[in-house]
Amino acid sequence: MADTEYQRGSMDISEHREMWEIFISITKWSSAGIILVLALMAIFLT
Repeated sequence: MADTEYQRGSMDISEHREMWEIFISITKWSSAGIILVLALMAIFLT
């Protein structure tokens, strides 16, 4: 194998975690908004 300085588990993943939290938040709020719109459409358009 190639000799490298990489050591498993040593990478800084703070930016990855922050982006993941933003992604989950956007997904959660988008889903809630879509459900709200669908519920309002079901109430007012029938």
